[in-house]
Amino acid sequence: VDLSEKASSMLFRYTSSRVRQRIAVLIDGKLIDAPIVLQPLVSRRLSIPGLSKEQIAVIVERFKIGPPI
Repeated sequence: VDLSEKASSMLFRYTSSRVRQRIAVLIDGKLIDAPIVLQPLVSRRLSIPGLSKEQIAVIVERFKIGPPI
């Protein structure tokens, strides 16, 4: 997933306050993954393991509809 600068900054602030804690990755309210944050995420690119090609396509289409954060 490629993030805008604003989204990357928000993710950094969020993960900075949650080091050594689990964060939930939800799609349509379903838990996809719950990794432990080992360090704040500073990249504008991240990967989410466990997504099928179909799930990725749905996510991409949703972001085309509205502005990215």
